[in-house]
Amino acid sequence: MAKILIITNRLVVGGPSVHLLQLIGNLCQKHQFLLVYGVADKSEASMEKEFINLGIDLIKVDSLKRSINVLNDISFAKELRAIIENFEPDIVHTHTYKPGLAGRYMANKLKVKKIIHTYHGLIFKTYFNPVFSRILVLLDRYLTSKTDVLIALSLRQKLELIDVYKIAPASKVQVIPLASSFTKEDFGQAKAVHFKEYWNIEPETLVLAQVGRLVEVKELTFMIDMFNSIKSKIRNKSVLLIVGDGNLKESLIEQAYSLHFSVAVDIPKEGADIIFTSWCKDLTGMYSAMDLLVLTSKSEGTPLTIIEAQQASTAVLAPHIGGIEDMVQEEETAMLFSSAAEFEDKLLFLINNKSILFDMGLKAGTFASARFDLPTMIGMYDKMYK
Repeated sequence: MAKILIITNRLVVGGPSVHLLQLIGNLCQKHQFLLVYGVADKSEASMEKEFINLGIDLIKVDSLKRSINVLNDISFAKELRAIIENFEPDIVHTHTYKPGLAGRYMANKLKVKKIIHTYHGLIFKTYFNPVFSRILVLLDRYLTSKTDVLIALSLRQKLELIDVYKIAPASKVQVIPLASSFTKEDFGQAKAVHFKEYWNIEPETLVLAQVGRLVEVKELTFMIDMFNSIKSKIRNKSVLLIVGDGNLKESLIEQAYSLHFSVAVDIPKEGADIIFTSWCKDLTGMYSAMDLLVLTSKSEGTPLTIIEAQQASTAVLAPHIGGIEDMVQEEETAMLFSSAAEFEDKLLFLINNKSILFDMGLKAGTFASARFDLPTMIGMYDKMYK
């Protein structure tokens, strides 16, 4: 049994937290875990209770926050040092960028036996200006020399780390794809009907959805503008779900109203064009009811929602970025785009061609069932920890 210190940013609804819940939940009988995490933003939905229910030890560090603050970051490093000295882990496994910086530095300084870091996305592009992004790359290269294993969630992400940013040699990067705790059997028509009835969506209406944090990098203003641009050309009745919460929620709602959409916010409304659901607890119902998952992000790693949507036999429309290409079968389970014009054309094409959309969905269900296997993912981590 290994003593494993996991350090992550925040335990909020999203891919990294769901991934950690799977990982720790499936291995906490084989290894001793201590989970260190930071403070969530007010607009983020917490998953702390789910981790508490696992019965593992947790430490919430108030100085670990998303925002860049030198005093907070120094305080976090000091607290982390005390935690490592007290816990004496065999392994320190960091997730996301800021925990990866302080966690790997302090673990190396205190001579922890094994240091692992998982990249959930690469913040070297689109998040910051070129000068600051370059500094982050140099910091990451330095820390990689002190790290035993780097985990990429897709082959494309691994190649970016090796060839584009030259973070590490290929021998140090291991690909362990994400998996979902759902199975194809968790979804179905009955759940779709129940979800549509609750939100007053007519049975034959096509359901398009964006799922995730309502923040700048997700480019949701672009999605709403595009939905407005094509609405006069749509032949099949459709509704757009915006599932999630974040600092842009109010401005997105105002944008939808300004474009004269009928809008539902958090509660059902008959005849709504756009529905803001906040964080949706009925995930299997939501995915079952969806006909098309749409992503418009400027930057992504390997979005878990793409896996879950495909498991529910839902087609995907997403940008050619990050590891997305490794998560779908292009033109079979998903369409990918590289420009605004291409996105608009493909979105309208899919909405107006139900048979093609549904055929892609069926292929997505078959593909996801064979590709994203949770026991395989857990087995790879267990082997690494041992």
